[in-house]
Amino acid sequence: MLWHEAFLEQAKSDWKTYEAIQEQLRMSSQPLRSSVKNLLPLAEEIEKLAPALAQDGPNAEYPWVDPSGTIRVPASFQFSTAYKLVDPAGRKLLQLTRLLLDRFYILFIPKRTK
Repeated sequence: MLWHEAFLEQAKSDWKTYEAIQEQLRMSSQPLRSSVKNLLPLAEEIEKLAPALAQDGPNAEYPWVDPSGTIRVPASFQFSTAYKLVDPAGRKLLQLTRLLLDRFYILFIPKRTK
């Protein structure tokens, strides 16, 4: 399952988490869904840089051989996706990701009861 699919599945199946995300972002349901939906293409593009999804092409972890036979390595490859992160949608995706990571325990880990 891709990240964005997992995020949406989580949001659909766990309304308490989804409501907590809405509260943290100070957004109502429809604008949040719309915002996430607009970010999904970029999130999917980033996710496809994972070796398992790159299908022997450019990936962010391991060297690969390009169609001309040249061995490429992630550290010296210019991923076009990286440039999209400075666009408005890219900045929004990074902001959402940071918020979710900064508040991970609040949003995704149930509080323990004594």
